[in-house]
Amino acid sequence: MEVIPGIQAATFGEAQEKLEKLEKLEPDRVHIDVVRPPFAANSTIGFKEIKKLKTSLPIYLHLMAIFEKGELEKWCTSQAKALIFYLKSVPDFREAATGVRLAEKKVGLAIDLDETIHQIEPFLSGIDLVLLLAVKSGRAGQIFDSKVLEKVGQIKNLDIAIPVGVDGGIKVGTASAAAESGADFVVANSAIWQSADYQKAFEGLKRDAVPDMERKSF
Repeated sequence: MEVIPGIQAATFGEAQEKLEKLEKLEPDRVHIDVVRPPFAANSTIGFKEIKKLKTSLPIYLHLMAIFEKGELEKWCTSQAKALIFYLKSVPDFREAATGVRLAEKKVGLAIDLDETIHQIEPFLSGIDLVLLLAVKSGRAGQIFDSKVLEKVGQIKNLDIAIPVGVDGGIKVGTASAAAESGADFVVANSAIWQSADYQKAFEGLKRDAVPDMERKSF
């Protein structure tokens, strides 16, 4: 299972500094949160700051915001490789997803903690990945809710070939729980940046993300 480092930054400088640190770790991609009221209470960097970021890492944007019709289009002009957003983020999810695809970006569907798989199932065929929130969307550093693990299994049982990830409260212990539930990736933020050594924290998460059977074979 892939461990994707996440960034939730209040300023451009903070985001750029963290990106430069992550480049040393050589992850396959980096996950950047964009949060805006009234979707969530807190705010992060926005479109102008995202456009100015310099990095060799592929950026996946997790957009926790409400967009009017056509407003998502400007985000397609960013350097992001994927836009991850919610059914409730846009007036018409299929229309928005089509626009993102036409801009040659991947489409991710984020599922908030209080949303069900039944609600999003009709939209799974037109996207590239699913991001399951193990916390309430918005603030970083919240506690992992294990009911997200059941949702991983529910999507896998639909027999749809689509990567499924878990975001929120990921640390040593919850990363392995997500892996054992069948998740293809996790996003880790606070566990990396609130540690004394972000490099050791990232490596520890990657070790934890190896399923039990594989760990025992080493």
